[in-house]
Amino acid sequence: MIDIHKKDHVWVVKWISSILMIFTMAFTAANIYPMNILLGLSASIGWTYVSLRWCDRALIVLNIIAVTVYLVGLLNYLYPSAKYLYN
Repeated sequence: MIDIHKKDHVWVVKWISSILMIFTMAFTAANIYPMNILLGLSASIGWTYVSLRWCDRALIVLNIIAVTVYLVGLLNYLYPSAKYLYN
């Protein structure tokens, strides 16, 4: 058994974010919307934090793009008529 008290908080955020991302994929496959966007956004924010702590540029870029995509999806869900302003 892993003793989480011996791990730092980045390790905990990494694993929580990974589990959230797995649920995001399952919810997307089951078309559970917008919960998939909310979970994906939460997971990507967590992974952005982890990648910043690790100073991993590839993960930083990937997760900042993912956060942006999830935010656009969330805004499209909350304000469906606004998407016609930029189409």
